[in-house]
Parts: sequence; structure tokens; C-alpha cells
Amino acid sequence: MNAMVGETYFRRLVVFYIPLFFFVFAMLFPFAWMLITSIKPDAERVQVWYGADMALVSG
Repeated sequence: MNAMVGETYFRRLVVFYIPLFFFVFAMLFPFAWMLITSIKPDAERVQVWYGADMALVSG
């Protein structure tokens, strides 16, 4: 009987709670992103990550 209870919990975890976690994360991520970017200063919000100090050299 105890093995059945653990098996039921594991199945409920895999079938219900893990997909629910990913769904809730996907739904709340844009709101978290908006909140974070609304708090950041303008200079930090428009910061380029790929190396703004790189120069094009012809030659």
C-alpha cells in the first residue's frame, strides 16, 4: 500500500506540478521583465552586450 502512495505522488508531481510550474513561469516572466526594466536607469537599459568599444578597422 505504501508503494502505491509514493507512486501516486510521483505521478502527480510529473504530470501536474512540473508542467504547472513551467506554465506559471512562462506567464509571470514578462511581468517580472517589465518590473525589472522599469526600475533600471535608462543608460543601463540600453546597454549593448556585444562590445560597444569594438571599432571597425578597414585596411
